[in-house]
Amino acid sequence: MSQVPNTRLVFGMFVAIYFQTILAPPAHASSTEKYDKIYKRCMGNPAKFHGTMASCALKTNIAIDADITALIKKIRAALQKNDRQRMQKTFEDSQTAWLAYRDNQCTLDLEFSGTSMAWGTQVCALDKNKVRVKELEMVLSWFQ
Repeated sequence: MSQVPNTRLVFGMFVAIYFQTILAPPAHASSTEKYDKIYKRCMGNPAKFHGTMASCALKTNIAIDADITALIKKIRAALQKNDRQRMQKTFEDSQTAWLAYRDNQCTLDLEFSGTSMAWGTQVCALDKNKVRVKELEMVLSWFQ
């Protein structure tokens, strides 16, 4: 005879683990500090004009993109190693959806604010990419 687990207990354990994971600092708590340093070093004088902001945000986004790509490769390897095919598809779908969200949200933000597309797109993407790094680090930590 199969025994049904106590639903409240299972839910409580899930909630505890979820919040412990969300509230705990990631393994690389200073990952976004690295990007802030790249951007600030590039900007130098805070009085620089928007073109410099765009080029510094682009330079920082290039570094972030490399880290995001590396994290994605590690997550894919971990999913494959742990034979998590359904999760692999879910992860790929989430990454595709996130890219669409980032691009569309930045477009919406810029259209609403009337900000120049030339520099605003890179600055908006920079903010969203830093958050994505933290999210991917958290996902990777589930396999470590």
